[in-house]
Amino acid sequence: MWIIGVDGGGTKCEAGLFTHSGDLLARARTGPANLFANFTGAMACIEQASEQLFSKCQAQHNISVTQQDCFISLGCAGGSIESVKQHFRQWPHQYAGALLNTDVYVSCLGANKTKACAIFVIGTGSCLAVFTPEDPINMQQFGGHGFILGDIASGAWLGKQALSWYLQALETHPQDTLLLTTLKRELGSSTSLIIETFGQASAREFAELVPVILNVQDSSPTVANWLAQGASYAANLIERHTDKNQPIFLTGGLATVYKPLIEKRIATAVTIPNKSAIFGAYAAAKDYLNRQNG
Repeated sequence: MWIIGVDGGGTKCEAGLFTHSGDLLARARTGPANLFANFTGAMACIEQASEQLFSKCQAQHNISVTQQDCFISLGCAGGSIESVKQHFRQWPHQYAGALLNTDVYVSCLGANKTKACAIFVIGTGSCLAVFTPEDPINMQQFGGHGFILGDIASGAWLGKQALSWYLQALETHPQDTLLLTTLKRELGSSTSLIIETFGQASAREFAELVPVILNVQDSSPTVANWLAQGASYAANLIERHTDKNQPIFLTGGLATVYKPLIEKRIATAVTIPNKSAIFGAYAAAKDYLNRQNG
């Protein structure tokens, strides 16, 4: 049996096709796969990723694989929400089996090869997880409340900070003219159009402003202050909830941005994992299948 490992976040879905022994045969990437934000859309991206894996496996290895040949292991944002679990149980599919965990859980498994660790995820959203293999079901998680209620330091949070600041800046003429000019070039100067565009925007849409913001991080005191706030939040969680003896990992699209800022605050090195969370999704599936088989 083949195993498909999926890492589904607010911005993208990554998937890998593994042999039962753990060899990676193909990788794929599609659109957002936050199951709580949009279950139907997320599952469509996951199915699209699976089809890409099958095509690549055929083209690169001359091996024909179908859904019926595969066990699919999902590690997705929103995977811990009860309504999402209910939808997942009712999801019609042709896979040999299916398993649902959170993206944070499979990130932990992948980061330290299923050994104990702490991992701070900073991508579209943000959260800290503390994992011990002796009690994997009760993995401790801090933050991750969604960008409306939290997700400080995340891409969505940065985008929201920028939009709030810019709307005020259009009326108050701040000293940070570089950031003002940069955002005006990206967003225009119509307050009503900005509100119409972002008033009901998703976390992913807010996070799409991050590249624009980071372009001026070295010259904008405002952006530097936002990043300092985010790093302080992450550092406080890490210091409060982790053991100094356990390895600390940082992952997500903003990991390299925050890494030196967090290390400076906690005076401890943090590591960016060599392997992505799809390897953790594979490990979750392998463990599940081993337990099912006694």
